[in-house]
Amino acid sequence: MRRIPQIFIEELYRKGGDYSKAATVLQLNSLQWNERENTDLVGKALALREDYPMHLERLIDFVESTGSSGPHLEGFFVELLKQPHTSLDARIFNGATSVLVKLVERRPVTGTLPDPNIRSRASRF
Repeated sequence: MRRIPQIFIEELYRKGGDYSKAATVLQLNSLQWNERENTDLVGKALALREDYPMHLERLIDFVESTGSSGPHLEGFFVELLKQPHTSLDARIFNGATSVLVKLVERRPVTGTLPDPNIRSRASRF
């Protein structure tokens, strides 16, 4: 899925109708978008629920199982969780919350904490 050229997805969006729905599914499944698209993409994903009621659940499972991470995914799930509760059922809400926690846990380590033993030894001198 990640090898689908972005230009192909954009062409499907331009055609509109069912092509646009297919483009949204392909874009979500490829996990390739930037953070600026999160709000729009969440709206499109929720609109797909009528035609593809299980797609969000499968997307959540997919992100969880592949070990994918990144700020665009975190932003997507934050935007999803900000939606009115009437837009999300309990499974989607719980799944999105769980995946968001895992995405934060998958962040790369930015540094190390100083060893408190070294600090206490240095203060003695």
